[in-house]
Amino acid sequence: MIATNSTDQDKSYQRLPSKTRVMVVDDQSTTRNILKRVINNSGHEVITADSGEQALQLLDESQFTLVLLDIVMPKMDGFEVLKEIRQRYSMSGLPVIMVSVRDDSDDILKAFSMGANDYVAKPIDLPVICARIEAHLAYKQFSDNNDFARRKLEQNVAKKRTKLLSKNKVIEFEKEKRKKAEQLFHESESYFQSLIENVNDIIAVFEEDGTVVYESSSLERILGYKPEERIGNNVFELVHPEDMEVVVARFAQAFSEPEVTFSETARFLHKDGSWRLLEAVGTTTITQEGKQRGIVNARDVTERSNLSEQLSHQASHDTLTGLINRHEFERRLEHALEACRVEQSESALFYLDLDQFKVINDNCGHIAGDELLKQIGALLREEVWKRDTLARLGGDEFVVLLEHCTSEQAKKVGNKILKLIDDYRFIWEDQSFTISVSIGLVPINKKSKNSVEIMKQADSACFAAKGAGRNRVHTFHDDDKTLTMLHGEMQWVAQINQAIDNDRFCLFAQPIVAVGSDDQNHREHYELLLRMRGDEDQFISPGLFLPAAERYHLSQRLDRWVIDNAFKWLLNNPNHLENLSKCAINLSGLSLGNEKFLADLVKRFEESNIPPEKICFEVTETATIANLSDARNFIETLRELGCLFALDDFGSGLSSFAYLKSLPVDYLKIDGIFVKDIDTNPINFAMVKSINEIGKVMGKKTIAEFVENAGIMKKLEEIGVDYAQGYYIDKPKPID
Repeated sequence: MIATNSTDQDKSYQRLPSKTRVMVVDDQSTTRNILKRVINNSGHEVITADSGEQALQLLDESQFTLVLLDIVMPKMDGFEVLKEIRQRYSMSGLPVIMVSVRDDSDDILKAFSMGANDYVAKPIDLPVICARIEAHLAYKQFSDNNDFARRKLEQNVAKKRTKLLSKNKVIEFEKEKRKKAEQLFHESESYFQSLIENVNDIIAVFEEDGTVVYESSSLERILGYKPEERIGNNVFELVHPEDMEVVVARFAQAFSEPEVTFSETARFLHKDGSWRLLEAVGTTTITQEGKQRGIVNARDVTERSNLSEQLSHQASHDTLTGLINRHEFERRLEHALEACRVEQSESALFYLDLDQFKVINDNCGHIAGDELLKQIGALLREEVWKRDTLARLGGDEFVVLLEHCTSEQAKKVGNKILKLIDDYRFIWEDQSFTISVSIGLVPINKKSKNSVEIMKQADSACFAAKGAGRNRVHTFHDDDKTLTMLHGEMQWVAQINQAIDNDRFCLFAQPIVAVGSDDQNHREHYELLLRMRGDEDQFISPGLFLPAAERYHLSQRLDRWVIDNAFKWLLNNPNHLENLSKCAINLSGLSLGNEKFLADLVKRFEESNIPPEKICFEVTETATIANLSDARNFIETLRELGCLFALDDFGSGLSSFAYLKSLPVDYLKIDGIFVKDIDTNPINFAMVKSINEIGKVMGKKTIAEFVENAGIMKKLEEIGVDYAQGYYIDKPKPID
């Protein structure tokens, strides 16, 4: 501090408080909190300020030992704060370490020219900043003690000299001065010894071969040994074998370059057999006898290192599975891509998506879903080589990076993963679930564009694997026909939206009749079918545009159009509505899971005169199982109004019977793939018979689709199926 009067002079040379106080000035709360915790762990009191104005106010109110000052701050930046500090304190009076994201030589020179003691660039290396703080604090303490002793000595000498000279007692004055100097020297020596013995760090003196000459009492607190136990022994006896080479080399370097400061971090053996990580800073000096000695200040940073490792692990790993996360995976993918370009090598990437995750999540809850993800992660970890990278992107999506791996080798690994997951059974509360996975494979080589494009390709390949039936590996190629088909579906998206906006859809009806009945009133029970009018007024089959609608989430918009127009047509034809038995309307899986769609539908029934019992909604087995809990709620809500439900394409899924008992449907529509040749195929005949029998046991009516000839109709009557639908009965016709 610049002395302006006697009070300021006394304040400048006060001894340091027993616990040093460090001010951290930074406008980023995260940086302040991390630095506060780390510096606190070093045994110092830390006060934080979020602006330059607050920092100067704190300096007016209290005394600090050191300031850690960020340069880039709003309003008042670090240089302005430093200028104010140096108007009040000298560089030795209050050390200032500047911190900045800008590792710029001009900023560094400016900081030192304005009186900064040190400069640290962001991101901050915690061990380095702690070591620098300790070095500046130690230097300040040593400097303050010397200045204090010198000032006191000079003041006392001046007083004595004036007094003795005035009385012509020069000899007595000299004697008194020497006596006082000796007293202050002994006091300073005693104070320094007390400081050494009570400091948190280990202070040690070594010979060149590592023999311990002196160690402070902190040795017992940090490593468990009393100082007298180690005097005369070699420090290398306690060094971890893996750290020995670097520690010995650092010792040799230090003694070959006298008075040069060195630093190193290594593991040392605690008396209890554990290992502690010590961060040492030291130098060498020459004794009065001419012997070279090493002086080291060593601090226990074990806990800080563990915390740093924990934070680093959390930043790069998925908290649920322990696998690396998306951010870390993308970083490794960039390195692998660069290696392929430099080394002219090949690698591969798997994009994995679990096929039945939503079923388990909906039926068993999120806790079961999380447990499944953890088990799948552990299962994949056992299959993947250590040199490869396994990560969880989020949800039920995993990725694997196979480095130095050809496409053919990757396919073999992919098939092993398919079998591994297929053989696995997930058990939850006495329930067993079969799991499968769809895998997208992307070869990586020198021609690969970038990591973003690779991830897009992998996602597309996985999507294609799902679209091809799931539980398979699909390899991405630039001329991939499957992906070309997916891109072609995108063209349907625009046409679907235009057709809705321009009212170019129309409704067809196909009758459903009772098997064995002579009733020819086909219009009493029918299914409404959707058709699109093309540019030339031709009718476009739903098989061409519905896959795109399903895939790109337009199916709910189509469902709304069908319901709006079906209800409108029924209300405009009251005689037909009165004679109507059942009108079947198809709903997509997307609508089943939408609460607003359900609420709007309920409102439509409440506001219209259409009897709910005349409407039968058809939902596919696949869509229902994929949204089981939502589907159950949807069905139960509308059945309370009086609506009926049919489970369409029943038998197409592998788990049809397992889920049937939990779905409150009224009709089972047997998948036409089994029905269309039951008059010639005994296996399909048996399948239809089994489905019909189970449906009857569960109180469901059965409807057979794809009835195309009299032979099929006769077999259905023989089996006892309730209703039939198909070209043998009648083709779909426009309702208008």
